Amino acid sequence: MLTSRIHISPPSDPEPEDIFHSSLPALFPGDTINSHGNPGDTLIYQSPLYGEITVHVPVHPDQDASRLLFAHYLWNAGVLVADKIESASRCQQRMSEHESPECDRHFWNVRGERVLELGAGTALPSMISILSVASEVCITDHPSSPALASTTQANVQKILKLAERENLSPRFSIEAHEWGSVMDTFAQKKCNHYTRIIAADCLWMPSQHGNLVHSIAHFLSKESSEACALIVASFHTGRNIVGDFFKQFSMCNDRDAAGAELSIAEIYESDMNGTRRPWQEKRAKESIEEAKGWCVVALIVRVV
Repeated sequence: MLTSRIHISPPSDPEPEDIFHSSLPALFPGDTINSHGNPGDTLIYQSPLYGEITVHVPVHPDQDASRLLFAHYLWNAGVLVADKIESASRCQQRMSEHESPECDRHFWNVRGERVLELGAGTALPSMISILSVASEVCITDHPSSPALASTTQANVQKILKLAERENLSPRFSIEAHEWGSVMDTFAQKKCNHYTRIIAADCLWMPSQHGNLVHSIAHFLSKESSEACALIVASFHTGRNIVGDFFKQFSMCNDRDAAGAELSIAEIYESDMNGTRRPWQEKRAKESIEEAKGWCVVALIVRVV
């Protein structure tokens, strides 16, 4: 299971609650954990290809508005995105078919791509993108996100040192971006610039669905026919909220909706073992505990 790659780095002088929290996966092996770390924790992500990656979790914000951004955890969706990007990179390096479906090998390979992460939080997908030879990586979060203050910068600096040892020299930047706000200097400069846009666990607020789509449409490249947005979300706020987001798009094979600017090229569900099944907005008799083990995965592209 992908979650087994994540370990909490214990403090030098741990409190009893620290020991208890780090033991939860062993005490309750059947319980699916969909967020990792406490605010201020240091996590170790064990990458199959790149080794140990240190992930600092942002401290818990004092302001209620910032707390609602949920940037102070590492969510399963971010772990799944990181794995899919890394798997596609590994497949590219080995020049083999690997175990990934063709769509995954193609669209999740960020080598040479210009990558933008929206609502990045701990920014694990961006860090993996840097190591996977993206030509450019831009990490964004809400201006009031606790991650932007210092955590994101600390996480990336460690990755850049690792990338330097691998003779990689990607361009990277960290920017504040409020979804839907596309008139500031950063948004205007990077309009239609990115060939890969990542949104991991960004669908929990229905009021922001339209703004998120607006940002994706604004930043997604119009020049590259292979440009896409990689959307992954877990169901910790319910399937209905996640499903409402995807109602804004047509499917690529829906010719009656060709006027839409963006459409869904592929959508399915994946658990943290990599098992795939068809996407369903509602699943009869599915318990909350069962839903926690799955994420929806979607590829959003421009209508041609």
